[in-house]
Amino acid sequence: MLGIILAGGEGKRCYPITLATSKHLLPLYDKPIIYYSLSLLIESNIRDIIIITTPRDVRNFKKLLGNGSRFGIKLRYIVQDIPLGTAHAVMLVKELIGLKGCVLVYGDNYIDSCVVKNYLKGNQHISGATIFAYKVSNPENYGVIELSSEGKVISIEEKPKVPKSDYAMIGLLCLDQSVCHKIEKISLSERRECEITDVLKIYLNIVKLTVVRLEESAVWSDLGSPQNLTEISYKIMLGERKTGKKVGCLEEIALDKGLITTTELFSNIKRYTNSPYGAYLMQVIEIGNCETR
Repeated sequence: MLGIILAGGEGKRCYPITLATSKHLLPLYDKPIIYYSLSLLIESNIRDIIIITTPRDVRNFKKLLGNGSRFGIKLRYIVQDIPLGTAHAVMLVKELIGLKGCVLVYGDNYIDSCVVKNYLKGNQHISGATIFAYKVSNPENYGVIELSSEGKVISIEEKPKVPKSDYAMIGLLCLDQSVCHKIEKISLSERRECEITDVLKIYLNIVKLTVVRLEESAVWSDLGSPQNLTEISYKIMLGERKTGKKVGCLEEIALDKGLITTTELFSNIKRYTNSPYGAYLMQVIEIGNCETR
């Protein structure tokens, strides 16, 4: 499947820290935010990934991640000149989606959920559309999913004033190869955007929309504010201290997946000299070498 990471927008809710850089390049504890979305896709066995970003920020993403080879994946970059919404961004990669569909993730989402990871790993061919729901205290700020007693989708509304449920649609969608055909049927919303919720309503009308609810122990945040960034950073820091294992470490995930060798990892971590991140990767190499002896 094709992986798509949306990393555009102006990040106005995070001003002034996003005046000079993309929100997705801000630190979430000790790694850029986009590392966590990338790690979700790589852990889900997705190797062909496109990052859609702004004309201002594309250069910095390329400088940070390159072509993906040091993580054993293929990374490409598409520029969205005008922020016309998620559905518009998908149309930019129309020719690349292919027959297996795509997994679309917002680059400023933090998702820690066994349900999500197991679902993505177990589905390598998408039929219809699948969305993921998480209970929140402020559903009016998100796309809201109304569910039946059997857990099926009844309706979806984008940021309703009076939400019909407290289930929010998180920034992760699985879309089949027909998605672009459906996008062509929608019109610009009052916000002058191509709303992905309008596309999902088409899937719902033809009974091709599935919802997966995150477990209660899951952690999700859209990282849309400095407060969210700080809270999730703190959780990651505490978790890493407790386990001794990093979250969202792309090089370690690539090594565990067999996408790169310890030799390749060693040659790539020279850029991290004198940083705790580099020291951690050296420990990963040493442990790997001990296990192979």
